[in-house]
Amino acid sequence: MKPLPIVVMLCLGLAAVSGCSTGRSGEQVIGRPGSPFWFKSASMATKTHYYKQACFAYGFKDGTPEMAQCLQTEMQSGKSSARDRVNSMNQSVTCTTYGNRTTCR
Repeated sequence: MKPLPIVVMLCLGLAAVSGCSTGRSGEQVIGRPGSPFWFKSASMATKTHYYKQACFAYGFKDGTPEMAQCLQTEMQSGKSSARDRVNSMNQSVTCTTYGNRTTCR
């Protein structure tokens, strides 16, 4: 029996936590749309399709400069949000106790 490709093994391992799917180009996509893993594993076609739906909802027409700008803005905003979520999980917490009062930052 052939060994499974690493992407498939990773998807199987993460499926319970974040889910895997097949993207627009047939690629294995890890995580929910907008998540850090999704941005790393989804093709540009998959990302464009996802964000194009939001731009259509804003009223932009396909093939216009406004649609292109909307896609760029939405993708940059999505990447920034994903990065912020990861960074917020990497922050340390310092707690100080005075008497019965504990303050954490």
